[in-house]
Amino acid sequence: MALQTPGDDNSPPKIGPLVITEIQYNPSADNTGDEYIELRNISGSAVMLQDAVKTEIAVGVYQTDVVPWRFTDGIDYTFPMDTTIPAGGVVILARNPAAFGAYYGGQVPAGMGVFGPFANDTSLGNGGEKVRLCRAGDQSYGKPRNYIRIDQVNYDDESPWPVSADGQGQSLTRINPAAYGNDVGNWTAAAPSPGQ
Repeated sequence: MALQTPGDDNSPPKIGPLVITEIQYNPSADNTGDEYIELRNISGSAVMLQDAVKTEIAVGVYQTDVVPWRFTDGIDYTFPMDTTIPAGGVVILARNPAAFGAYYGGQVPAGMGVFGPFANDTSLGNGGEKVRLCRAGDQSYGKPRNYIRIDQVNYDDESPWPVSADGQGQSLTRINPAAYGNDVGNWTAAAPSPGQ
């Protein structure tokens, strides 16, 4: 939530600081650049994609660990330590960075970060799926680490989602980065434009 509202109606969802702004989940046959996700920092400050969090190493015994942000649904990917995205900055997470660079190299702004590949041979679902970016939370003894959602999109390849993003040459493009992203009304299909 954007605000804490105990005893009152919930506030709108918190948006940012990083948001998913483009999803190329099923490129057309002539697009050899492969799949990618575009992320934008919509805040006025640089965002470091790691957090100091507590890890309970024995019952009641804690240590502090620095844990990077990661995608927890849709694809597997953990950002490298010390990754920082400047205010207003854009980065690309490519399934195949070499193919992405060969196809989009002249289109992508110089110096823009391109990360990848997706881990564990994962890929974006051509039939739609949930893609979720999370920051690390604390970890209780003997349990998996908690992750806190930063942004999530449950896209689909059927209407009301734009079907022309499904292998027909376009990608899913977020209309308003500052508005809630997990809403089909905030997405359209457009020519791929990574980093633009």
